[in-house]
Amino acid sequence: MKIYTAEGVEIVDCLVSDSSYRYRKIMSDNSLTVNIDVPEYFSPQVGMYCEFQGSNYYLLNNKSITKNGNRNFSYTLVFRGIEYTAQKYKIKAVDGRVKFPMTGKLSDFANLIVYNLNIRDSGWSVGSVIETTEKTVAIVTGK
Repeated sequence: MKIYTAEGVEIVDCLVSDSSYRYRKIMSDNSLTVNIDVPEYFSPQVGMYCEFQGSNYYLLNNKSITKNGNRNFSYTLVFRGIEYTAQKYKIKAVDGRVKFPMTGKLSDFANLIVYNLNIRDSGWSVGSVIETTEKTVAIVTGK
């Protein structure tokens, strides 16, 4: 498995342990737990990523490094799917409010989420959205 920096530079190419696994659940978790042993130390950085079955998985924390001698380092790296990017940000109204009521169709809410993601991270777009009736939702994302 190849692991890349956030800028796309390959930093590790290694075999993963048989204890590595992917956990994916609809409307819930999408993670890839990678257990590797390498002869040289490297510093896992938040934002690193790897590709698995055509999808990129991103490192959100850099915990769990074990030194097993001078030339054997064990790492347990938990990579998360792209949907975890959305969890880093708070949804704000176009005028900057974090606490507001919103009335709209599902497509309006999807557009608001994508608008907020694109402020901080480019490339997001709304795909196909089912047609719904308007609903009012109180959005409270911060103090």
